[in-house]
Amino acid sequence: MNEARCLTGRWAERRAWMSEMSTYLRSLDSDHLIAPGDWGYRSAAERREWLLDHSLPNIDYCDVHIYPRDDADSFVDSPKALGEFIDNRVATAYTIRKPLVLGEFGMSNNGYKGFTQVEWYRAYFEYAARSGASGAMFWILTSSPQRGYGVNYSSRLDAPVLAEVTGAVHLFASLANASPPPALLDPGKHLVPRQSAFARAENDPAIQPQALFSPDGTLL
Repeated sequence: MNEARCLTGRWAERRAWMSEMSTYLRSLDSDHLIAPGDWGYRSAAERREWLLDHSLPNIDYCDVHIYPRDDADSFVDSPKALGEFIDNRVATAYTIRKPLVLGEFGMSNNGYKGFTQVEWYRAYFEYAARSGASGAMFWILTSSPQRGYGVNYSSRLDAPVLAEVTGAVHLFASLANASPPPALLDPGKHLVPRQSAFARAENDPAIQPQALFSPDGTLL
């Protein structure tokens, strides 16, 4: 799946389907890398299910996506906060002894929160590589200037971002056999750093849950 969420809370039924499909894929191709397609987690409850999904025997690696401009409930409002976000997810993956790939991310060319697009891309790659993540894949390399969050390989305007991509290739290669930071192997370091409360109309599961927190991240 792609960025699957489970707002109904029927986690076990969804996971049974993931188990069935991943087993079927494995029967067709024993060398194919398989991930469940979870979007990620924002709460302790989602984190528990994320761990169980990725612990399935035919799931090869952990996956998470992050778009700071759109994912307001991730509290990623600076490159430093992005690093904390990545560290948290890598540490969580370590607890089940599976690699983590930053499966999708992006930033518009006007940047975000006073940081340029290049600064955000550098943070994505450097924090992912130095935390021990196994990869970081951005959305998307394209020749179309209209493609959302696109990095345009046919325009000189995106040359600085492409230079960051090239640098990231060498950085990941240089750290491929490095030991993970000791702090990320500490079981107390992989808990969700921030929590949000959610509310919806009674007996109406079709309504999107609403995060209840103030602009500074304080829980309401």
